[in-house]
Amino acid sequence: RRSVDGSRAGEAVKLIERAIAIQPNIGTFHLNLASAYLTLRRIDDTIAEAEKAIALDPVLAAKGYHTAGLAFGEAGQLVGGEIF
Repeated sequence: RRSVDGSRAGEAVKLIERAIAIQPNIGTFHLNLASAYLTLRRIDDTIAEAEKAIALDPVLAAKGYHTAGLAFGEAGQLVGGEIF
């Protein structure tokens, strides 16, 4: 999976949201959306989509928690490895 740069993140969000509208139960779609949201610094949306990805596909737990952790870090809510 490649990262989405900031200039294309908005476009990626639109495409991934369309895919989710067609197939809402694909965890990978939600994880990709979380990554695109993270690029756009949409922190709450990032965390919500990462949680959906994990709920839909537990195999994605490591990547989902990593993405959510990055979002918490961006929000300044990680101190010493703990979420505040």
